[in-house]
Amino acid sequence: MKRRTFVKNQQAFRALTPKDLLVASGEESRKVPFSNPVVKALCSQITALRTKVMGTDESRVKIRGQIKGMCIMKGPPSLWITINPSDTGDPIAQVFAGENIDMDSFINTAGPNSEQRSRTIAADPYAATKFFHFVIAALLKDVFGITAYKGQAQVKRTNGVFGKVASYIGTVEAQGHGTLHLHIVIWLCGSLSLPRMKEALKSEGFRTKVQAYIAANIKADLDGANAAAVNSMLCVTGLSYSRPCDPSMPNYAQTSKAFEL
Repeated sequence: MKRRTFVKNQQAFRALTPKDLLVASGEESRKVPFSNPVVKALCSQITALRTKVMGTDESRVKIRGQIKGMCIMKGPPSLWITINPSDTGDPIAQVFAGENIDMDSFINTAGPNSEQRSRTIAADPYAATKFFHFVIAALLKDVFGITAYKGQAQVKRTNGVFGKVASYIGTVEAQGHGTLHLHIVIWLCGSLSLPRMKEALKSEGFRTKVQAYIAANIKADLDGANAAAVNSMLCVTGLSYSRPCDPSMPNYAQTSKAFEL
């Protein structure tokens, strides 16, 4: 509202009547231009404001424009990822909500149970949001090598799991029950352009390297268990409640195996 164009038109905005807005609503539903120039100016002001409000249609249009511009500069993104932390299944979220849980000697059967965890998170959306921010910041730093400094237009980049990140654009959305998740597109340093990638995929050697990388880094199985063993396992509908192993511990390999079982 500090913009000069708003001050210039504020008297005209105040003169608008409910009838003017009803006529404009009908025009909008018919997808025809506004006939009232004052309504058109007001809509323009609101659109400019809503681009700065996360989750609005205007902010999404702005983000899509940024992605398209980045694609022109750097080509198509290397990764498109959705990160959806489980606030009801993670003890860290319960700690943020005030539960007394010893993370150094964590026992998943000591409680709280699934219903209690859900009630705790539902009653404290700030703790759920704080947990989400904590997890996303840790993933960006430790998995992707990205550290963004609060209040500064500065990003520190180091080598992550996928190499060094050249650029990224992310947006946070809320699901139906209110918990948050992140959509993020990432451009990697040294990644192939679209024409070069299409040409490289024609090579048997390149395809073999891609397959080997996926097999080594992306798994959805249990070591030593075949299809029959997996299908015979007891189906548990509730989310798991556990504390991840610390990779910096010297016995991480043995502990992670026990954790999987």
